[in-house]
Order: sequence, then C-alpha cells, then structure tokens
Amino acid sequence: MYYFLLSLIGSLVAFMLAANDKLFAQTGIWIALFTIHGVGLLFASALVHFESRPPPSRPKAWLYLPGILGIGLTWADIYCVSTLGVSTTLSLKLLGQLLGSWLIDRTGWLGFAQRPNSWPQLLTLILATVGCLLMLDFSTMALSAMVLAVFGGILMTLVAGMNAALGSRIGPLHATQVNFLTGLLGCTLLLSIQPIPWAALLPQLSNLPWYALLGGGVLSVFVVAGRNICMPRVSLLSSTLIIFTGQWLTAYLLDLWLGRTFNQQNLVAGLIIALGLSIELLLVSYKHIKAFWVKMRNVSTFQGITPLSKKQMELRIPLRRKVASSRK
Repeated sequence: MYYFLLSLIGSLVAFMLAANDKLFAQTGIWIALFTIHGVGLLFASALVHFESRPPPSRPKAWLYLPGILGIGLTWADIYCVSTLGVSTTLSLKLLGQLLGSWLIDRTGWLGFAQRPNSWPQLLTLILATVGCLLMLDFSTMALSAMVLAVFGGILMTLVAGMNAALGSRIGPLHATQVNFLTGLLGCTLLLSIQPIPWAALLPQLSNLPWYALLGGGVLSVFVVAGRNICMPRVSLLSSTLIIFTGQWLTAYLLDLWLGRTFNQQNLVAGLIIALGLSIELLLVSYKHIKAFWVKMRNVSTFQGITPLSKKQMELRIPLRRKVASSRK
C-alpha cells in the first residue's frame, strides 16, 4: 500500500511542478512561493479537522524548520537550473537525495528505523548512481553550482525526514499545516524587505487559470502529507527512488501525450534507476512473503500448540486405534 502511495506522490509531483512553473512564469519566484504557501496553508488547515491527534508531546524546536528551509531550497533550485540546466540539476539533486537517504537509513537519525547495508541495497544505490551520471550534461559544468545541487538534494531529504518525524509526534496533517505556516511566514518576511509592484501583479494573478493559481498549493499538501505518512514505514532510499520513478514516468507520459520530444539519454537513465528500484522491491516482497509463510506454518491448530509433523501423526494413529478398541 505504501509503495503505491509513494508512486502516486511521484506522479503528483510532476503535475505540481507543471502548475508551479506556470505560476512562476507569470508572477516571479517570491510571489509564487507566497501564493503556494498561502493556498497550501488554507487547504491543510481544512484537512486537519479530519485527523485525530496523537497524545500530546513536545517536539524539538528544529523540527519546525522545514517550511523555512524549503524557501532556501527553492532559491538554490533556481540558481542551479539557470547555471547547469534542468537535467544536470535534477540528476545531481537525486544523487544528493540518495546519499542523504542512505545516511539516515544507515544511522537511524531523526528517529527512523536503522537499516543495515545489504547487497541488494548497495546494487540499487550503484544502479541509481549510474542513472544519475547518465543524465548529466557535461557541456554546462560549474563546480559551485554542482556542489550546491548535491547539497540541496541532501538537505531536501533531511527536510522530508524532519517533516515525517514531526508528523509522527503531532500527526501527519498537523505537521503539513506547520510546514506551510512557517513557509508562509518566511515568504512574508522576504516580501516585506523588497519592493513588489502589486499594482501590476494583481491583474496577472486574476488572469491566471485556476489550476496554476491553486494547483501547486493543493498538490503540495498531498505530497507533503503523503510523505509524512509513508516515510516512517518505508526506507528513505526506497521512498526517494519510488517518488523519483513515479515523477519520471508521469513526465514521460505527459510529454508523449503533448507530442513533445523526450531525451533518449534521460529515458535510458530512468530505466536504469527503475531497474535498481525493482531489485530492492523484489527483495522486500520476497522477505514479506517468506515471513508470512513462516508465520502461517507456525500457526497452531489448537490454542498455540504446534501442529504435528507427518511422522508424529503416523505414530499416533495406532495409539488412537488401541484406545478405541479398549473402550469397546
């Protein structure tokens, strides 16, 4: 169930990015971020009424930072895309996310389950790294932007993990609401220190289609809340790869539907990453099936007593016949 939900989140990310791109083009980055966080906060505030909160707890103060850190990640994305291009930025960010996911899975930081290394996981990591390297565009290389893109990927994983850790303490939807609230406060602070031509921007906002104005914020709520639910239950490495594969596949299908050309090199890279993901998922499925089979074999047929083997049953048959004859 959680694997399917993560792949659905990846598909929603593709649509969310398309809506956000439309909004960015019309209003600029900071107005767009303010709009996305405002719409997201309103939608998340409406959804929290359907969530029963866990017992009261006092999360650490730094768990409330993801909303503000997300603003810095957005600025880093803009700088890296303008310097390196979209393909190189995405591949380096994915490398950073893989590294951050592996470190958290290995150390159990942020309260996640500690998962030791295994050969399928290492093979998955190697194949995903090869896929990322294939997506690089070596014609646009700037060391500072490359380091920033990798660091942004690591920080993105940490932000998602902090959101999920906060969700395990106050509830996934309440953590989503906090994320958009802190992000909106940060955007408001940034807008207050720079002049904004509101007279020219308001007509542009009113002329935007509804999906560009509202879609990014609404879809962001589903993405953040879905990750808050799934990430504590699935390894971060698997979560990262599943979301990326769902996003990549949806983007590919959208390009085919819209008649756009898709980079063949990126297609091969995406297939290699999907192959690495399938290896780990097959192993996880095998472990679940094996554990279920062992559990079923150990289930007692009578109040916890282990079922008799075939040899034991053969030894008991003459005894039953003898008891039956004595009763006669």
